Amino acid sequence: MRHLRLLCCAALSLSAARADPPAPSQQAEDGNGRIVGGHTAEPGTVPWQVEMFNVYDKWTPEQLAGHPLWSRQHQCGGALIAPDIVVTGAHCIEDESPEDMKGFRILTSTQTLQGRSVSGGVGRVFLIKDYVRHPDYKGQKDHWRNDIALLQIVPDPEARQAANPGPMKRIEILPENSPKPLKVGDQVAATGWGSIAARPEGKAQSSQFVFIPDLQIAETLHIVAPLACLTDAKGMGVDICAVGDVVNGTQTATCQGDSGGPLVRQRDYGPKPKEFQLIGLVSWAKGCGLPGHPTYFTYVPAFQGWINEQIAKFRAKS
Repeated sequence: MRHLRLLCCAALSLSAARADPPAPSQQAEDGNGRIVGGHTAEPGTVPWQVEMFNVYDKWTPEQLAGHPLWSRQHQCGGALIAPDIVVTGAHCIEDESPEDMKGFRILTSTQTLQGRSVSGGVGRVFLIKDYVRHPDYKGQKDHWRNDIALLQIVPDPEARQAANPGPMKRIEILPENSPKPLKVGDQVAATGWGSIAARPEGKAQSSQFVFIPDLQIAETLHIVAPLACLTDAKGMGVDICAVGDVVNGTQTATCQGDSGGPLVRQRDYGPKPKEFQLIGLVSWAKGCGLPGHPTYFTYVPAFQGWINEQIAKFRAKS
């Protein structure tokens, strides 16, 4: 399955997926994810986090069992990198036609999905005006290389917007020439609305994962050496990987539903040392929180040139 990458996170001061339509229970051996072993993020602490959700419901009756509407409509996470630009995983939209894309919305300015809908008055709701996947994106057979996409968004004039929405703030991408480059052992954090646990085998597929509507943050994740990343990958493109602490036999990680969401690190230098920078996007992992298996992330700084080019093309069309 595609839109369920798994990730792990590290201790910082911050306190996806579907398959036509994606069954959240349908996590394959190589899964896409939601947070396992994390905790609820404090309100307003992740203002760059966005959700991509579907305004039409195409699930089968079997897939519907045990899943609230907000869970069924959830597609992926993403990060706001400009007032009208979201970066997410290419796998989140890999099979979507231009007509399908009209059925998606972007939700910002909230960390809960409870009551979320076009008419629900939760957060700010945006239409996807334009989008692009990386031209060299590779799917599951090649371990989701170049797993990155950009969405240009505009306010949805028909949506009921929240009377008092939460903060909405872009996040800076870690510069490739940063005075503090990413290195092995760095602590990082990931956020998402993915599953917080996978239930024991033998449960019905439709109830295999445990979801809650509040944004979760996974901590105690650490960047690991490239050789350690080869545990589950035959070869890596522009990716990084990380592992989380193991508690009671479960490794802190992302799980079903976290796909496309942000991996961040505290700046810790310069005039704004407490701010966070975007490092990666949740891409894929083997299972949910399986000890010894890293989570793989698209390394966003490596795509800064491509991102700038695509934003310029979006602007030229406007």
